[in-house]
Amino acid sequence: MREFEVSIDQATPTVEGSIERPWLFGYRLEMLQHFQEAFPDRPPEVVYYPCSFTDATPSAAFPDSRRVIYVDIRDRPVRVLIGAGKEAYRASAEEFLPDEPVDLLVLKGMPARPDQALGTVTWGGYVLADEGYDVADEVNRHPDFRLAGLIHYERATGGIWRVPPDELLTLPPPSRSYRSLSVFQRRAVCPVG
Repeated sequence: MREFEVSIDQATPTVEGSIERPWLFGYRLEMLQHFQEAFPDRPPEVVYYPCSFTDATPSAAFPDSRRVIYVDIRDRPVRVLIGAGKEAYRASAEEFLPDEPVDLLVLKGMPARPDQALGTVTWGGYVLADEGYDVADEVNRHPDFRLAGLIHYERATGGIWRVPPDELLTLPPPSRSYRSLSVFQRRAVCPVG
């Protein structure tokens, strides 16, 4: 039996946020919506966001998802998310496992044991890994995932652009930043053995 706090997602987060209210990051919302338009043919049914703090942006980006699961080790952010009607659990990303496979894993920071979080992604599912915290490099080393592209938010213009994986090496280093999400897809065939 789980001892984590839970509440079912029923509300949309506020645009402004604090430790007392969920955050909704405008640029991240646009990037997640762009992912939805550019990659999957349907909305992800289950979204998992470990180490979320009070960032409720995935709920706004994927309103048609059946579940958006938030996990954070700190009590106060979890209470804030639950208070806003989100499904949130107080736990470390290392000890928490969703009770079903996820279609989309959003990684802003990398858990200490990434294989556990990456193992929750269904075959053919996606990982959005933040470029600013070496998270994408860690996912890229995992043999079950292939790089599918990069979504970058351009601060100066507010524009979003997607880069196919074969063009990533041509980007100058400043283009890969905390306002970039690497898109990985879990290989669709489960390895035998």
